[in-house]
Amino acid sequence: MLRPGIPNFVEATSRPASRNDAGPQEGSSEQEAEERAGLLGQPNSNYRRPTVQDARNSEDSLLRPGRPRRSSDESLPREMQQFEIIDPPGAYADTQGQSLSLSSSRVYHQFQKRLSIIASSVSSRLQLPQVNWRWRWKWKWRSCSLPSISCMKYVEFLLPYYRLFAVFFVIMIVYALLASDLFNFRGRTFLGQVFDPASVQNYAVNHVKVEKIQHYLEYLTSFGHIAGTVGDRTLGKYIEEEFMSFGMDVVDTEDYHVLLNYPKKDGRSLSIIHPKNQVWIANLEELDAQGMTEHPHVFHGYGASGMVHGRLMYAGYGSPDDYLLLQKSGVNFTGAIVLVRQDGSIPDLGMIVKNAENAGAIGCLIGSGDWEAKSAIGGGNMVVRGSVALMSQVMGDVLTPGYASKPDAQVVPKKGNPGLVNIPSLPISRNNAIHLIKTLEGLGSPIKFDGEKSKLSPLWTGNDLSPIIKLDNVLVDKSKQKITNIFALIRGTEQQERQIIIGNHRDAWCWGASSPNSGTAVMLEVARLFGEMMTFGWRPLRTIVFANWDAGEYNRIGSTEWVEDHADDLRRNGMAYINLATAFSGNIFTASGSPALESVLLKTLSRINDPNSKTPLHDLWGKRKLSGLGAAGDYGAFQHFVGMSSIDIGFKSLNDHTGTGVVDSCYDTYSLLTTVDPNLDYPFAIAQILSLLILELADSSNMPFNMTNYATSVLAWYSDLNSYAKEKSSEQKQKLDLKPLKDAVELMQRNMPIFDDKIQKWTHGEGDESFIEFDGSVSAVHRISHNARMANFEHHLVEEEGLWGREWFKHVLMAPKRDNGHEVTYFPSIRDAIDAGDWKAAQENVKRVAKRLVAATDKILN
Repeated sequence: MLRPGIPNFVEATSRPASRNDAGPQEGSSEQEAEERAGLLGQPNSNYRRPTVQDARNSEDSLLRPGRPRRSSDESLPREMQQFEIIDPPGAYADTQGQSLSLSSSRVYHQFQKRLSIIASSVSSRLQLPQVNWRWRWKWKWRSCSLPSISCMKYVEFLLPYYRLFAVFFVIMIVYALLASDLFNFRGRTFLGQVFDPASVQNYAVNHVKVEKIQHYLEYLTSFGHIAGTVGDRTLGKYIEEEFMSFGMDVVDTEDYHVLLNYPKKDGRSLSIIHPKNQVWIANLEELDAQGMTEHPHVFHGYGASGMVHGRLMYAGYGSPDDYLLLQKSGVNFTGAIVLVRQDGSIPDLGMIVKNAENAGAIGCLIGSGDWEAKSAIGGGNMVVRGSVALMSQVMGDVLTPGYASKPDAQVVPKKGNPGLVNIPSLPISRNNAIHLIKTLEGLGSPIKFDGEKSKLSPLWTGNDLSPIIKLDNVLVDKSKQKITNIFALIRGTEQQERQIIIGNHRDAWCWGASSPNSGTAVMLEVARLFGEMMTFGWRPLRTIVFANWDAGEYNRIGSTEWVEDHADDLRRNGMAYINLATAFSGNIFTASGSPALESVLLKTLSRINDPNSKTPLHDLWGKRKLSGLGAAGDYGAFQHFVGMSSIDIGFKSLNDHTGTGVVDSCYDTYSLLTTVDPNLDYPFAIAQILSLLILELADSSNMPFNMTNYATSVLAWYSDLNSYAKEKSSEQKQKLDLKPLKDAVELMQRNMPIFDDKIQKWTHGEGDESFIEFDGSVSAVHRISHNARMANFEHHLVEEEGLWGREWFKHVLMAPKRDNGHEVTYFPSIRDAIDAGDWKAAQENVKRVAKRLVAATDKILN
């Protein structure tokens, strides 16, 4: 049931958002002292943790209706700034004034401020005693008193020594305080209390609260929130408020103005108009999902607007191989409206529509769900929505490729845009798809496609006698629609500029329980937990950023625009990115990412058991290698545009591409998710995994990257490329010399183990206890440099000019497949050139990639 004040879809797309759109409030009980013992070691029975209700009550006076949160006339922040309790706005801004661009000037500022406080305190308290009291000497002139004229010569003699002794005494006191680590600028201790990294990890794992996850998830899924609508902004406001209540160091937002599109009222229809005995009108909307009668409309984000009619044809799963098979059989798709099914080998909706366009079709219908299932979800009425942006060509706002969509940004035209399809398309339900496929019986050829279970076979392709279909899909473009990313930041203590970023988008095509809101709920709980640890004095070594992206469903727009906006800073200071789009849509733990993160993932999985079998997830993972990343998540811009090592985690299903089978439909509800997992055991487990991953990356003295693993993966990628190139060159009677690339890969095999061995020698097997206690020593400098070299390795694999034929993507070793943005390909420029039959370009790219790999390998050692 919708809560009071929650907008419906029509309201969401017709009226502006109010800053008073707010989420629910929830009180929390007092934290018991023993819950803190694992982290602090010394429970404080007099301490009461501030509750969420306390935080909100304290904000009420500042958040009066119609008043911005951080207006300049608020007296409390101004007074706090005057007394240096908080820093003034822009105190740490870089030369571009970007509030989230963390620079080393912050460390200097903090040190300078603390030093000035200590100096003022010393100067005000440690003064030489005034000589205004009487001294009595025990020698013969004992009757002499100071400052009598007869004794002044003795005072003048002793006074310099007295001052020298006082200065020496002050220096020794200050040194003793610093040596005892009582005032630790790096945050590993607080007033003498040491925070052991292992104890912090244990505390985090044991203090995840599943009831909090449940609370967040229930609200996040209580109304529709398509990107750019008031429902989306309402959730953004709620998430921002929650971040504020957690006590983060910084809570901030960044806006972009991007291309989004929405269906026009009464602008969509699907019907059979000929022959007359088959006239039929489809019901495009889902029925009775979650007991509601009004849902966000069914459409394809970034779809082409148009009204077309033509004969109906069936093309299997819509893959290039399917069209090739049909065209060899004499099937002609020119001028047709093509029907395809979604549950095949290509989950990339944009490429499904593009393949139909390339085959000559004028429209495309994509049928949802498993057509052969005995019992279909929602009685066959479920419709799986999605974006048809060509994510394998360009990510983000397709009108501003490679740069941020600011209000004054120059845009490229939609016509001929490589990120957009050119024929109208619609997602339809299983029931509608089966009705259409039955009208083709006996027309064309009965063909079985790879992967079809054939319970509905024979499925006929159709021909010139097929029914005539009318497809109307009128969409309204909003070329400067405002979207908002929300950030919560915990400042690091050793290297504030170095960032570990955790991201998840909040917008959904409907309620979005499993995707993306199971991930959003988990991220909120982990942020709350870390805020709780901050109240005890704990701080990470490196800065932690929690990011909630907007417009992720359209083309990962919010994350991509932010990365494009901050690309230079991320290439300097970005250490790792963790993506959490779908925490739970199945019962199998899945992960993909940079090989550098494989070791830390396996270490984390060894500590968490599978919720069902109670077996350590590490054992269930087995000997699988961490696969690379495509473009289907908000990790895309981080990994492929700036070369920031990234990983995506979640519990999903390996049986199909949509996990529970309801992702991106209005059947992806809180009630269904809690029916499948009543205790939310899987989101709980992901929260534990996420907490450990963050702490390993942000709070370990040595970054837990494993570059030998990276070298091993690259060798396997090269071996696969070598086999592929030999096969294709033999078929096409061509030659390709891969020796420069082979030499570069072998250099990597030699150098990476040498690099990893240095950590083992430095730490003497102590791991987190390495040189952190000796800041300023040569060893600490080497350690920090070592961490930076690991993080920078993938930055050095980025080519500014971009990949061959796909300039937006810049990582030379990894990219989404050109014909399927959900999957990854390795050495993409070389493979793309081979697939295009351009062997000259392939040879040039072998040399380019080899040169880039050699340079990156040399830089990590030298």
